Amino acid sequence: MQLASREPEAGRAATSQRARLAEQTVATLSNLLYEFTEAPTLALRQNVIVNIQAHYVAASTPFALENRLRSWSTPGFEVGLKDYLGTAKNDFPGQIPLSPQFIVERARTLYGLGVRRYDLNVTSGFGASGPTWWALAKAFWELDNPQSVSATSYRQDFLDNAFGPANTDLKAAMDGFYKTIEGRALWSDNLVGLMYDALDQAFHSPGS
Repeated sequence: MQLASREPEAGRAATSQRARLAEQTVATLSNLLYEFTEAPTLALRQNVIVNIQAHYVAASTPFALENRLRSWSTPGFEVGLKDYLGTAKNDFPGQIPLSPQFIVERARTLYGLGVRRYDLNVTSGFGASGPTWWALAKAFWELDNPQSVSATSYRQDFLDNAFGPANTDLKAAMDGFYKTIEGRALWSDNLVGLMYDALDQAFHSPGS
């Protein structure tokens, strides 16, 4: 009797699992379909947000990120972007492509293409890219007023909040540390020396 009662349960579990798999497959195919299609001409409800995934597609194609953002935002849809920057190795000196200037320019570009909601998947932490993430958070609050968006002021704001507005020597040393490793500086003994020299200055600065 026990075996007889277990077989239907196993069958139901397998059927349920297949149904869930089918639903996931349909959802995935639907996402892929709408990722690579032109914007519809029909009107969307006001509470519907179009969220676009930042897949890499050659810029010469209609489905390049810039073209998709422009296509979907032109009819007046509220457009969001799920962006992706960096890989795990980007936390290592010599691999860091990020800087406040880079991220502010990217934010300006995306805003100009119609992005009003932004979700970022990134692996670089505040340790190596602190000024960049600070600038990103500040920029997206202020892009409605382009004159107030400044990578330089965001960088200074980060240093003031992270190390104290009065610790001039400490901030200067840490600013030198971040500038040394930003922009994919070539990995070398000299780069390591400059990094540790900046950190040593910061460690021995008054107020550190």
